[in-house]
Amino acid sequence: MGFSNNSLEICNKISEDLKDSSVISLGNPFISNDVLHKSNIAKKNKQKIISMDRDIRALYLFKEVYGVDKFNIIDISKDEGADFIFDLNETIFDQSILYQYDFLLDFGTQEHVFNNNNFLSNVFNLLKDSGKYIFELPSNGWLEHGFRQYSPTFFYDLCYSNKNSLSIQWLSLHSKRCGLNILPLYEFLDKNYTKKTSFNLNNLDSLGVNNGLLTSISISLFNKSSSPVLVLGLIQKSKSKELKFNSSQCLYRNYSLGEVLVKEKKRKKISNIFKSIIRYSIINIPLPALIKFKFISLIAKFLFK
Repeated sequence: MGFSNNSLEICNKISEDLKDSSVISLGNPFISNDVLHKSNIAKKNKQKIISMDRDIRALYLFKEVYGVDKFNIIDISKDEGADFIFDLNETIFDQSILYQYDFLLDFGTQEHVFNNNNFLSNVFNLLKDSGKYIFELPSNGWLEHGFRQYSPTFFYDLCYSNKNSLSIQWLSLHSKRCGLNILPLYEFLDKNYTKKTSFNLNNLDSLGVNNGLLTSISISLFNKSSSPVLVLGLIQKSKSKELKFNSSQCLYRNYSLGEVLVKEKKRKKISNIFKSIIRYSIINIPLPALIKFKFISLIAKFLFK
């Protein structure tokens, strides 16, 4: 898929960390003129990139604008300027690229690789200890785009099952001009939730609103949106270990099946009663989902911040 406004912004936010680093991208992350025009990149750099052929735009962005030491592309063919050719369904054994990179970019590759477990093993084997995996992948409204669409809980629970080697640093959903920080949901659901502390995200919170206890309602509105939804995230690797793929979903780790299935439970807190009223009334109002999302965000800002 290449760069979106949000995936380019996450790179802009961590530009100081990108400097002098080594970066590998899964596929060539193409940059459209529209995305460039909306970005915070300096005008002279925008004009320079726009004048370039699309295959070399990302190379210039990372080498000349962000100042990375090394920028490589891995792909299944050489058609779009790849430096390394691999089928990510298969295990990478090439020692010249294993454990060599500070950042790995995945702006629309994972959903096209059938062997998802092997794909993820390759991703984290390409990264150094303390390396970061930045991804933006289809979450809703992308039928037939690839083999799958991803729920945010997939990445949260991947990190939970591998908590000695992986930590979720950022996780959000995006549709059109709406962005939602998903991590408050897991902070509420998961008694073992650990706040992100190991990586300076330079106010990355501006990418997605924090709706606190109304996050789950906000997700419901994303599900009802007529616009495609993407999940944007950053996972940090602390050390090299074989990945575990025996995750249980956060919801079912913390609540019994009976609690999950019962629709009407006794509420002990007024905030929970209020949340239920908002959920019922807002979800059923006959207005576009994204308008209701904006309204929910205003309520959350007033109540929880």
